[in-house]
Amino acid sequence: MTAPEPSGPEAERDRAGAAGAAPVLVVGGGPVGLTVANLLAARGVRVVVVERNAGTSDEAKAISLDDESLRTLQAAGLAERVLEIVVPGTGTRYHDRNGRVLFHARGPAPYRLGYPFKNQFAQPELERVLLEALRARPEAEVRFSTELVSVAEDETGAVAGLRTAGPDGPNGHGPNGHGGGHGGGVTELRASWVLGCDGGRSTIRELRGIDMTGTSHQDVWLVADTVGDHHDERFGMHHGSPDRPAVVVPGRGGRCRYEFRLRPDEGEKGVEPDFGTVRRLIAPYRDITPDQVERCTAYTFNAVVADRWRDGRCLLLGTRRT
Repeated sequence: MTAPEPSGPEAERDRAGAAGAAPVLVVGGGPVGLTVANLLAARGVRVVVVERNAGTSDEAKAISLDDESLRTLQAAGLAERVLEIVVPGTGTRYHDRNGRVLFHARGPAPYRLGYPFKNQFAQPELERVLLEALRARPEAEVRFSTELVSVAEDETGAVAGLRTAGPDGPNGHGPNGHGGGHGGGVTELRASWVLGCDGGRSTIRELRGIDMTGTSHQDVWLVADTVGDHHDERFGMHHGSPDRPAVVVPGRGGRCRYEFRLRPDEGEKGVEPDFGTVRRLIAPYRDITPDQVERCTAYTFNAVVADRWRDGRCLLLGTRRT
């Protein structure tokens, strides 16, 4: 089921007003930025998305959507397309130190919001679907290789300073055909609102001096996203061994995520683990070759949120670090 587009005289007046107003600037072309841009464009609001990278992500970072997220995508007419690339209705099974099942968590039945509670996905696939839909909307413009460097406000809105790093920015021909000229400079864009959708290290959050509050943990974990995997369970597996807690999350099309807590001598945050360590930790679950590791990193858990979500004409969306 997809949400109907707004119609009637009031909706037409809203679209006309939105077309004449300064666009909304969305900073960040990940799942949050592309989703909010689709939501705005579906309602006739002009929107410009800028992303510092040259394209969408090729890394499997986020891997799970809940029913509320699918309901949000439904409002942009995208839920059915996204359901084609997820493993719907997954759960979580918890094991004790001896491998015995403690309990199996599942989503509510019947569905509380019309969609399965938990759904596994690959972030690169999701971003491609969201970008394809956004490019088809005349109200939207996408500028890759473009970063926000400044933002100021006056009585009518915000002025953003944007710098392009190559041909895909405001001074070049981006992926959807907008722009022209030569890259490398800083240009200004007048916007009605500026939405920070650029993650826990948000440029807007830093420019506006917004701190984050929460809890950080010192334990270092290895996360490896793999392909060619035999796991096809419709649930993630949490193994509660005190010596080596581990998480196994099967995905779609032979993808599987593995997570292991590292000992102090096995790795440090931000340093990519060597393949020997990856192979040794995954060995109880499968054999693996280097080309079957899509992404591998070592990280710590940080459960922090922004101290405020609005500063004048700037709004933060999804700015938390976990």
